[in-house]
Amino acid sequence: MTDEQQGSHDAHDAFLSDTTTVFGREITVQGGIYTVVFGLLAVATVIEILIGGLPEGVLLIPLLLAFAVIKATLVVMYYMHLKTDSRLFTWVLILPLLIALAAMLYLLAAPPTGYT
Repeated sequence: MTDEQQGSHDAHDAFLSDTTTVFGREITVQGGIYTVVFGLLAVATVIEILIGGLPEGVLLIPLLLAFAVIKATLVVMYYMHLKTDSRLFTWVLILPLLIALAAMLYLLAAPPTGYT
């Protein structure tokens, strides 16, 4: 095998590996990382459903938003492969999200009746 083919083969093996890095620690899981992430997403969904059934309170919406952000982060990092791709793709995703967040915050701050 040439060096280029070997590098491509190593990248493919790393892509299919059961080993991932979480908070700087390397973790090996049996059954594949995608299965573990799927399980985490399923558990988070069940927790969201249980939380959604609670009576409305001050913490209901922030808790549901936190779970939504956690689930979206897992999907983007593992299933969309941004964890191992170029940082350029991360910025291509984050920059429009920040612009949309700024626009939403501006619209929330504007009075609904308009300025007089």
